[in-house]
Amino acid sequence: MGLSRRTIGNLDLDQLVDSISAVYVTHDRARPLWDVWSHALHHAAAIAEEARKLDCPGAPESKLRQEIADFTFWLLTTIFKLRGRLGERVHEFPVRDSLVRISGRAADLLWNRYPGLCPWCNCPAEASPFTYEQELWKQCGCDQKDSQRETKSKDALRERAMITRRTAALNADKRPKSIDQWQAAIDEMYRSRRLRLSLKDISLHLLEEMGEVADGMIRMYTFLEKDLGNLQTELYARQRRLDDELADVFSWLLTLVGKLDLMDNDTDLSRGYALLSQILWDQYGNDEKEAFECRHCNSRTCKCDIVILNDQDQIDGLFLR
Repeated sequence: MGLSRRTIGNLDLDQLVDSISAVYVTHDRARPLWDVWSHALHHAAAIAEEARKLDCPGAPESKLRQEIADFTFWLLTTIFKLRGRLGERVHEFPVRDSLVRISGRAADLLWNRYPGLCPWCNCPAEASPFTYEQELWKQCGCDQKDSQRETKSKDALRERAMITRRTAALNADKRPKSIDQWQAAIDEMYRSRRLRLSLKDISLHLLEEMGEVADGMIRMYTFLEKDLGNLQTELYARQRRLDDELADVFSWLLTLVGKLDLMDNDTDLSRGYALLSQILWDQYGNDEKEAFECRHCNSRTCKCDIVILNDQDQIDGLFLR
């Protein structure tokens, strides 16, 4: 199916990941995971910078939108690169990178973390088949319960991860599909935080979650001696944590875009103020080609003259010169 400004919002989230990763696939094959993640982190920091600058009178919002689009491209490329079986080595990158893997695709991560309920204040103590449809996506009440300020132990976090996954499995038929549906659902659940927090606050939360993902990646291959006796169980528990932290990043990204809608005070969604899909299309979409393209070389598969130095002979030759 060809893409356009009118159809991009209806694209399945996992298809969106595939469409985005295809633009820079030639270069990204040569990029280690940490290269891709560093780019994502760079643009997350740039989002915070542009959010801060918007406090100045007359500051343009266009640069922030560009950074949101760039960040989303790198974030979804990271998710694409993290897919695969634990222990499966890709290319010639460090062996330990084969342990840094997520358990499913993007929509799986989001649904397992947010199965129609806030994982902290609305998710049941035990998942049961009696979670009614009308209860899904009700507004988060963490502000009232001070859930965000409670200290959560590692065991509590792991138990919550199992509960949300059981709840997700019981309600699998109610999972949002398209990128716009996901944004509407997350916005409905976290409307209070979008109203309460400033754009800068949301940007800082996004950066905080990026740090949690980075820590989650490192913990996939860094262990204490005492953990090695039950390594497989520990590894899968850490993988669930990495899944959830990536889902949290995406959730805060959608909240950030929703905050732009409030700032613009414009309810005409066709202008793209409230939709991540439209921000992406503004920066990378081409209606004539019916596809995303590189915004530098305007090719559906980037042909920019980029050389990534991965080969030792290249590096040795560089210094010999």
